[in-house]
Amino acid sequence: MTRRYTLLAWTAAGATYLLIVLGAVVRITGSGMGCGDHWPLCNGHLFPPLDDIGTVIEWSHRLVVALVSVLVVALAVYAWRATDPGRQPGLPGVSPPSRAPLVAVALLVLQVLLGAITWRCSRRCSRQRAIL
Repeated sequence: MTRRYTLLAWTAAGATYLLIVLGAVVRITGSGMGCGDHWPLCNGHLFPPLDDIGTVIEWSHRLVVALVSVLVVALAVYAWRATDPGRQPGLPGVSPPSRAPLVAVALLVLQVLLGAITWRCSRRCSRQRAIL
């Protein structure tokens, strides 16, 4: 692999680690609804007023999610387009070094879906508690 690919991979790994830490902070502080009922906006704004710590934590998490998504997709595209000497012509990236970033994209999609389910459930559950 090239230096550029390695740098991109380490950057994506570091950003993913930061995302995991921020996800834990969101969960521990209960800031998951810091942006209200608005998604993908935060309190109805692309750049919300940062006057509440819950909003700051949740919005920061969303920004890092966007960064990780771009990095992981870029890594997969880079790996897929890279020419592998052992690869048969005409087949998309199927060698082991090319597979890992594609699996990372699939796992990223799964994680985004799980996050959406969690967000929807917490929204619905909080409304049901308010009714009771």
